[in-house]
Amino acid sequence: MGDLRKFQSGMDGQLPHPSSVVYICAPYGDPDPEVVHMNIEDAEAMARFAAHMGYSPVVVHSYIAPVFGDDSDAEQRREGLNRVLSVAWAVANAGGQLWVVSKEDKRLTAGCAEEVAIFQRAQHKEVEIHTFALSEWISKFAEFGFVDSWGVYPNA
Repeated sequence: MGDLRKFQSGMDGQLPHPSSVVYICAPYGDPDPEVVHMNIEDAEAMARFAAHMGYSPVVVHSYIAPVFGDDSDAEQRREGLNRVLSVAWAVANAGGQLWVVSKEDKRLTAGCAEEVAIFQRAQHKEVEIHTFALSEWISKFAEFGFVDSWGVYPNA
């Protein structure tokens, strides 16, 4: 695993290098709308942590429903996932990193597995992929002094 701190010192107003771009890969869909809402909050907290570390996060969770439609409709879900995967492809092939939130048992959702596969096939073979369960990511929040000002993880 690479050093999560390498961009923490800031960029001095320069445009970020592609390797400082982090694609946040985390569970999204669920039949229960409350779980979807929590999944979006988790992904957004990951994005705030990445920004805290000096990275430029890409988190698609915030705009999936408003842009791509109803996730419970199979056709709209597939169309939305295809669009999301194209964003993942762009970040991967530019040399960006992938931060993955797995389930606690280390399994990935089907959508996350597709995103990881895109990064594994990236043109930039040195691409960094970091995979941890949410509880492990939250421990990293504390390890790197991140306090989520949005209050999603007040103990982080």
